[in-house]
Amino acid sequence: MPEVIYQGDLPAFTGRNVPIKEIASAIGKDAQYVRLGIQQGLLKFGTAIKVGSSNEFSY
Repeated sequence: MPEVIYQGDLPAFTGRNVPIKEIASAIGKDAQYVRLGIQQGLLKFGTAIKVGSSNEFSY
């Protein structure tokens, strides 16, 4: 697989957890859009982990 090269300035990774609401605001989308995008693997950041046999996820 070819190496991905990003052009432009990216902020330094701080390692902090970013709330879904903050990400949604930054990209101009609704928080539910971000949750579903992470769950379905459409967004290439974050992780959604299903909690037990319920319909709840942890991000």
